[in-house]
Amino acid sequence: MWNENTKGLWNAIKKMGKFSDSYYDKNIEWEMKNKLGLGKNESLQELSPEVVFNTFFEVLSPLSIMYEDILCLFEQCKASNSSRNIEIEFQSEKTSFVRFNVQHFIEAKSKFENVRICVRKISVNANGIKKIWSLRSGDNFRKKEAIKNAIFHKWADEYCNNKDRWPEIQLDFKEYAKDLPITELLVKGFECWQALFDFYRLVDRKNWRDYIDEYSELEQELLWAESDYCLLSILYNLYYYAEGYLTFSESRKEDIRNQLTEFLETFHFTDQYVEKNIQVWQEFLKLPVWEKRYEVYSIWIFTKIIAAFPRECVTFWIEDETLIFPFSGARLASIKLNNKVFDVWTELRTNAMIRPIGKGRKKAIQPDYSIVCGDENNIQDTVVVVECKQYKKANKRNFSEAIIDYTLNRPNAKVLLVDYGKVNPERIYMAAKKISRDRYDLFSKFRPQNEKVAKFSKIICKSLFQYADFFELDQNLSMKIVLIWDGRPEMQDYDLYLYFINDEQQQELSYHTQDVDGSEYSGDIRKSPGEEWIKVEKWKDGIYDIWVNNYSKEIDFKNGDPTILVKLENMAQVIEIKAPKSDSKKLNWWHVLKINTQLNVGYIINKMENEMKIEKFF
Repeated sequence: MWNENTKGLWNAIKKMGKFSDSYYDKNIEWEMKNKLGLGKNESLQELSPEVVFNTFFEVLSPLSIMYEDILCLFEQCKASNSSRNIEIEFQSEKTSFVRFNVQHFIEAKSKFENVRICVRKISVNANGIKKIWSLRSGDNFRKKEAIKNAIFHKWADEYCNNKDRWPEIQLDFKEYAKDLPITELLVKGFECWQALFDFYRLVDRKNWRDYIDEYSELEQELLWAESDYCLLSILYNLYYYAEGYLTFSESRKEDIRNQLTEFLETFHFTDQYVEKNIQVWQEFLKLPVWEKRYEVYSIWIFTKIIAAFPRECVTFWIEDETLIFPFSGARLASIKLNNKVFDVWTELRTNAMIRPIGKGRKKAIQPDYSIVCGDENNIQDTVVVVECKQYKKANKRNFSEAIIDYTLNRPNAKVLLVDYGKVNPERIYMAAKKISRDRYDLFSKFRPQNEKVAKFSKIICKSLFQYADFFELDQNLSMKIVLIWDGRPEMQDYDLYLYFINDEQQQELSYHTQDVDGSEYSGDIRKSPGEEWIKVEKWKDGIYDIWVNNYSKEIDFKNGDPTILVKLENMAQVIEIKAPKSDSKKLNWWHVLKINTQLNVGYIINKMENEMKIEKFF
């Protein structure tokens, strides 16, 4: 039987998965070897089929999150009423089209999770289950500063502060605990901890309580322990013993050895026979979304572009209930910020101003994604370019030529190059040394749960914000919004208003109402010259909306030359906003600015209105 040895198993996986030596398929094998501690020239055949099988699906785990993010995209495209009312269509020079609807991704995610759950089973001696907690440290693990290892602290911080996902940080315990009299016990203890962690990760952390009923009574008891931070507690002691063992007394050392031995006796981990799972992973590898995994990665990049902005700002361009990603170029979505509209294009082709040097580019350039403010045919109007790479090995020449061609032929655009695999930035910098570094950014191993994803979204936001009268907010600093006006005429009376809005409430801060927590109002000034101010000391999640009213309606709004000064604590530069001119004396409300604390930005509106209009969206 082909599955009786690792070579047969691996060959079957590659055959059924339709692996290619192009793009990032080769990375799968490399990453498996890395996780298993093998060198590039060592063979997977040296390991058991069960180990190879488990590691294969662990390396593929980013795909599962990609499916989830794409499902969110369908939902945002208004696909929640039907699984088939929005489809994604790929078109290329080589194939006519391939269509996926939401059901494809639901099925793929479901099958992938089934594979993960069935490949490994944890067994614990029922009589000794309580001994698992013998290595726990009570409340001492909360004193994390007692551990010196920096990677432990990264893992612990992500574990405690991001309760929607399990940490993905790789720990270095084996190397860290070497050359100790109890190294073998500590390393085995860590392997048991890792296996216990793998068991927890079979359940989505965000919803793990909902899944407990599906497990046996014994496994339920293990799962419930997560509510007590058992994983961090056990890990803390392993690092604590590794760091301090040589300084402990002899009696303390003996206690630790006994404790570790008792802990290890509790665990027994077995992998189910691979052949029992053949049907499950056959079904997964035959899914259309697996065969088109290169295109799926490209869609996922699009979800990260869109995710940078509130849903209310985004409009999708759907044709015949289909979101099309064609080779010939299409507008996928529009993002409205303030009074500006930014269109997101795929494969937008424009004539080259400077002759391209990259392979396949002759007289034009055609990046994967372009964000345009204005005319898509005018290269001056492109704000951001995103190029997606899926190479088995970063190609210095190909990558640097793409950066050179796109920066020169989209002269005002920020160019972002993302790769599923690993990129050596220094080699690219040297190859593209004539291009200013502030024109482009590189993203290595760009995939779900990589910390660079947040940076990617932030750069896109910042690039668009500078076109739409935006400024960045630092919530660690207080802000003072000052209204000033001159002495002509003497009886002119302006009033400063702040409204705080979120999904739950709307609050006002002004001369007659002071409901906004964490903000202070100076007091009402009723004649010229005048000054009123509002100071925000503690920011809340939502929208801060700033208005000015001309209380002296019989006097023209502009007569007092009202001015708003925005002063961020410790900010050298003050933002000054003058009231706009208006021919109508009926326009007595000045909408000054809005601040969104979820995006950490404010934008200047500076528009006259005949009445106040408070809206909760950005």
